[in-house]
Amino acid sequence: MVSDYGAFRDLQRHRMLTMQWQELTPALGVALPPEVEEAGLGDRWREAVVRAEAAHAAVLPVFRSRRKYLVTLGHRLRYLVRLNAREAMHMIELRTSPQGPSAYVRVCREMHRLIRDQAGHHLVAGAMRFVGAETSTCRAMRPKRGAAPRTSGVRFTNAWVRRRWTSGPGTSCSNASRTAWRSATSRRWPRSTPA
Repeated sequence: MVSDYGAFRDLQRHRMLTMQWQELTPALGVALPPEVEEAGLGDRWREAVVRAEAAHAAVLPVFRSRRKYLVTLGHRLRYLVRLNAREAMHMIELRTSPQGPSAYVRVCREMHRLIRDQAGHHLVAGAMRFVGAETSTCRAMRPKRGAAPRTSGVRFTNAWVRRRWTSGPGTSCSNASRTAWRSATSRRWPRSTPA
């Protein structure tokens, strides 16, 4: 397979597969993400790539082993992936959701097509029910539209804390007791809950 280095690194995170890759160089060119072009930053991005490639060429004769640090995530890389059916189902269903970056979505859709058409594993490919298309019909795979952003990271894991913080007016939990409790527990979580 050939994809940009960023997509390769995302796919490499899956544990139940083996990847072999060629040396990371600018030789296969670079993939310009469509989001960069849409933002109007294509020219600045291309300039940065040219500077990175020039630095790579300058470092090449002296520091051969360190030159890969001057290649961007947009440069293409050739690699081979070996995985079993279980990992193929997991990775392809996960990485083809419409929310994913287009680079690895394209790679995983192609993997699904190759499993189905070229390798002839129609049952395995057919069992992948949640392979995302351009517009997914699976409710869980669709991006949430119009959802309010989460404003609070507070999760109540203790029933006593939940009661004390979510009590309404007219209960034993007033603003003064909330402030006192907050200042008392700001340094360390209490070892035991009061009765």
